[in-house]
Amino acid sequence: MNNTSTIVAADGHVHVYPAYDIKAMFCHLIQNLDRLAGAADCVESGTIGNGIHKLAFLAESREHDFFGRLKDRDKAIVANGLEITSGPDPVCVTVGLRGVGRVGLVAGRQIVTRERLEILGLAMCVKIPDGLPAIEVIQRVVEAGGIPVLAWSPGKWLFARGRLVRDLIASDQGRVLRLGDTTLRPTLWPESRLMQLARERGMAVIPGSDPLPFAGEERYAGTYGFIYQGAFDVSQSAASIGRMLAGPAAASWAGYGLIPAGVRCGAWDVARRLYKLRTTDDRK
Repeated sequence: MNNTSTIVAADGHVHVYPAYDIKAMFCHLIQNLDRLAGAADCVESGTIGNGIHKLAFLAESREHDFFGRLKDRDKAIVANGLEITSGPDPVCVTVGLRGVGRVGLVAGRQIVTRERLEILGLAMCVKIPDGLPAIEVIQRVVEAGGIPVLAWSPGKWLFARGRLVRDLIASDQGRVLRLGDTTLRPTLWPESRLMQLARERGMAVIPGSDPLPFAGEERYAGTYGFIYQGAFDVSQSAASIGRMLAGPAAASWAGYGLIPAGVRCGAWDVARRLYKLRTTDDRK
């Protein structure tokens, strides 16, 4: 196995919706990840572009399977000029766009629990039904070989659900669970105490852009994520991803491990995006 130190620039929470311009979406994603990497202190001058291994973690809801369409080289997708290369791992494909660059796309699902929390199953293709208790969803994600991430969402970590999140962090599930951050947490909104508690317990907090399901949101892909600098074998991406997102190293902000990078939205932009989400007809 190749243990050479590699720089990874990644978006930990990406959606691809039918309302998107697919070519524009991948153009934004690749270019934003390049900017994200270039702004990180850990990246040496001259290593941007092909010197960075770019990743985007899909979080697809039950009615969507963009990853499957990519692997099948759906003609409607390939027509956008995308060059699709399947990797040695079934949960990873590489997508190239001529003149722009390449990005590794990692399969993943988004599940809404009975308690109306959002749990991501990263690096997995298995579909898990909505409406199950959070504990059962986490167990099913692990059984499917995925990485469970409890995603932050405006207002969903308060009151009874906030107590449930705290209980999950403190429980045995906390040994396999990660938390997710998003551009929908406004820039002046302090990090949740629950995220801080998770880090204190050695859990990773995985940032991602979390674009919404209407046209124009594709521009956010890759704007918020993380930088990782450490051992990463691109020929065994799934195993490398599991190590990258696990343990105290992943929870660390210093040295090796995950380093949050990019920008979240301001309060006005968050309010505008959420209002449009409630009023748009492009949700499908």
